[in-house]
Amino acid sequence: MMIEEVELDELDELDQLGARLSEAYELSGEPPSLGAIEFAESSVSLPERTSADIARFNAAVRQRIDSALRESTGAPSIGAWVQGARLDASLDEAAAAREAGVAVPAYRQFEAGRMPVWRLPAKTSAIFCRELAIDLSTLLRWASVSALGARHTPYGRLDARDEDRSKQLDTLAGESEAQFKEEFDVWRREFIAAYEGPSANDVPPQR
Repeated sequence: MMIEEVELDELDELDQLGARLSEAYELSGEPPSLGAIEFAESSVSLPERTSADIARFNAAVRQRIDSALRESTGAPSIGAWVQGARLDASLDEAAAAREAGVAVPAYRQFEAGRMPVWRLPAKTSAIFCRELAIDLSTLLRWASVSALGARHTPYGRLDARDEDRSKQLDTLAGESEAQFKEEFDVWRREFIAAYEGPSANDVPPQR
């Protein structure tokens, strides 16, 4: 079918139209033609996306991924997911904390969902998760979604007011966010390397 003219006043209606068109193309087994894409681009005028719009979109995507991970694991958080695997392995909190490389109170905070997984030592916690058969890709995807959705606010006193203070806060927030992303990326790489590497219980290969 060819849509010659569509009048949409609400964004929800546009979303519904897009979803129906996508479903139609999926059922047909064929992608939209170049002509259809060019026609859509020339006939539909969308408002420019602001940074706030992009932030809301990204937040909604992260929320959907988080919900899907909660459903697939049956746990409300990474900590609760690891807790379930620990209980299945008949491992107590003290032994789990020792293997994860943290004190027992900190480990309890992690399992309760009050401390993110990237605050655990990367190498020891990776080996611990591997021993519990925690899926690496699922854990990292969940950790990334949680990390990107968390607020990383700088703290300190600023001797400025009004607009100057707002500008300084924006700058500090951007620097704090960039620093956190760098730290998280370092943790992620170390976690992957330790998870995929040999552990002390591995049998050495025959020579």
